Amino acid sequence: MAKPAPNRAKAETLSLRISPNLKFGLELLSRLEERSLTTEVEKALGELFDRTPVDIGYLGTATVENNGRFDDLCFFELMTLIYSIDAPTRLMRTAVLLPRTLTQREMALLDLASDQSQLFAEDVPNYFSLNIGHENLLAEVMKEYCRFNQPLDLKSLRRNWQALNDAVDYALDNGHYPEKIMLV
Repeated sequence: MAKPAPNRAKAETLSLRISPNLKFGLELLSRLEERSLTTEVEKALGELFDRTPVDIGYLGTATVENNGRFDDLCFFELMTLIYSIDAPTRLMRTAVLLPRTLTQREMALLDLASDQSQLFAEDVPNYFSLNIGHENLLAEVMKEYCRFNQPLDLKSLRRNWQALNDAVDYALDNGHYPEKIMLV
């Protein structure tokens, strides 16, 4: 079996059901373009993400108004702003930009972390350290987030990520957090 190229993330598996005619069409298109089914699906999703606009009202607490101040944002750009291979960074970016999309488990992680004062940041952290556009929008949404939430320090969150996840797993299984959570 061939090794994955360096610096390339391992591919994820997605199982889905589609109608027979769409599957047939996908197979025909992949043959015409001499691509695999996977490549064809990735290409179609990329094109969909790139042309799907995102209303600024979806972001944050939905109190940020555009009023022509911010460029149009497409879903691909939003996904790029949020995605990181680092799970704590991805969680914090999602909590800031799209809090309504958080899962029960992610909300439990944030709630538990926000109860641990040693995880708080001294200064407002820059969860969006990449210079990838929309800086003014990110700054405004981050300011809005910090108005309602104590910012968490990413380094502390990373150091304690496994302990927090273990505690949340315990709570989801038992209905309460463990008596003692060992954080460093």
